[in-house]
Amino acid sequence: MPGKQANVTRRGVINEKDAESILARLSSVIPVPRYSDYGIDFFCQEYSKETRTSHQVKSIYGIQIKPNLNEYVLGGFDKNKNWKQYELTWYRYLSIPYFLGIITNGGNDLSIFSLISLKCVFHKTSATPYMIKVESECNAEQPFKFKEPIANRTDKCEEWTCNLGLPIIQLNRTQLGNTQLIERCKGVLNKWISLDRINALFLSFGIDRVISYKNWMPNKVDLNDITFWDYWQTPLNKEVLHNISKIAGPCLALMNKNYEASTGEWMPGLKELHQWMKTNNLDDPLISTFEKQK
Repeated sequence: MPGKQANVTRRGVINEKDAESILARLSSVIPVPRYSDYGIDFFCQEYSKETRTSHQVKSIYGIQIKPNLNEYVLGGFDKNKNWKQYELTWYRYLSIPYFLGIITNGGNDLSIFSLISLKCVFHKTSATPYMIKVESECNAEQPFKFKEPIANRTDKCEEWTCNLGLPIIQLNRTQLGNTQLIERCKGVLNKWISLDRINALFLSFGIDRVISYKNWMPNKVDLNDITFWDYWQTPLNKEVLHNISKIAGPCLALMNKNYEASTGEWMPGLKELHQWMKTNNLDDPLISTFEKQK
């Protein structure tokens, strides 16, 4: 209304402006207009290469900005006690890397959290209704070890709590002139974006696996410190097998092509896998790729 605006709206705008000014050192930042905001405040493209006269960008990702972790909840119930399933559906089928940014200290500190642990929930639960909350319970002086979500059943629904641990990126406004730190943060963000893209692919294809770095500190990650969580329900149904083959088929075919070029033979066990899939009528890229390779 003229001359008046809700405090929550004004605070949200200020937080987003503060976060944008810090985030812009790491990525190209495209603010999402309020009328198009369905859970992503900024679409970003990470900076990949910079020269004296130009710079380049690559992978796109999304980020939501909040003043604290308690405000980020997926699912639960609205004021009319209706289950907000649409929030969970939206995140489940999000196809781009997605992060949570927390702006604090009067807009001077930005902490970026990975939400990979939320994907574990979709692999673990079949309950209805359910909701997901996040927290950060950890020792800031030690590397955080990735933890699986914890479920708590209440009278209303199944509540999942995801411990996000330490932020993957943590920047204060006074550090923005530190070129070495900024470049390191760009590299760390790139590695998490790559992992999140893989997890989104797994989830969309019904592949019950989550991949994450096992231990990390803000602005630092060990590329060799990767862990997997598998939630396979065996035997796998035909649809899941078909989806897996869409990803594995071309990769195996390429590996086999190089293996055969150096040894004159197929990779051990691959012919048996190929025959098993033919026998089970799995019409997928793995079969057609290898049929052409014969």
